[in-house]
Amino acid sequence: WYIETLGGNGTQAGDAVRFKLEGSDDEESWETVGSSGASPYFSDLIFTHTPVETPLGRGEVLVLDARPGPTHVVCFSSLALVFYSSLAVAMCLPLRGTDAKHGMAAAFALSSLCHLVGGCLVLSEELARGSPHAGSAYLFAMGILFGLTTVAFVRFEQAFPVAMLLLGVAQTAARALLHPSAGGG
Repeated sequence: WYIETLGGNGTQAGDAVRFKLEGSDDEESWETVGSSGASPYFSDLIFTHTPVETPLGRGEVLVLDARPGPTHVVCFSSLALVFYSSLAVAMCLPLRGTDAKHGMAAAFALSSLCHLVGGCLVLSEELARGSPHAGSAYLFAMGILFGLTTVAFVRFEQAFPVAMLLLGVAQTAARALLHPSAGGG
């Protein structure tokens, strides 16, 4: 959607710089459907209502596009699916007489690789949009942590529960830090 600055000289003070757009299906309950600022948060969009720099020219149009890029959407929507699907396959391996350990190690290694590749893709999108690098930083960090968890599982099997706990705590902390209300994103 877009806004148009006021026409006429001396009207700059009347330009909308911080706002939210609300919509309703029944004109009784209203919800925010747009804002002067928005930040993608994994697969969600958080309206931040941060100030926007309106053009100084009078009668100019400012296009506001809060949609996360397609790479961001695909990466954050598919990573959990890839990980849990590969883990499900690993859990089924004993049914075929195969040790599940190798399958689980492969699931963690695949998740590490997918996070790192996703980090590169999201970083290129963030650079092109001029947006903060929060999404790519998260993906790189999780890729490294999944890789370390894979190593712990393969090399130091007795340390695997601790590695899993640390992975979960790090993932939860990173998601909390990246939330727009905490200054991330």
